[in-house]
Amino acid sequence: MRNSLFTDFVREKTETLENIVDGAAIEKARRLVYIDDSIKTSEVFEKHILADKKAIKIIENCAKSFALGLFVVICVLEPAHITLGGNVAYHNPRLVAAIKDSLLTGLVHKDPDHILERLTVSTIGAGLLSVNHDI
Repeated sequence: MRNSLFTDFVREKTETLENIVDGAAIEKARRLVYIDDSIKTSEVFEKHILADKKAIKIIENCAKSFALGLFVVICVLEPAHITLGGNVAYHNPRLVAAIKDSLLTGLVHKDPDHILERLTVSTIGAGLLSVNHDI
């Protein structure tokens, strides 16, 4: 699966899953797609709601790239709980929905809905939440 918009600049350096969907990554994609530097990252999400084709492409590629990494984690570790932390996920439920949709299309699992039920969103971040869970 090749998501050129994100993978082209993600390959510039080693990236984490967070770096693929955080505000800075969306900002970088925004600069590549929109020539107008006055458009803010938050406006990409607003334009996505208004069905702007460029914004849809940015959000879909972001979701697909993140879902691919998350899919690997799910396959290897079979986590009991998955938390998407941070403001980008918390304030943009359409991005989370796009990630879930991408997971559904990529999961080769007898019960993908069971896996999606484990996915939650938090503003305080996934790392802090893990302190409360036994490993």
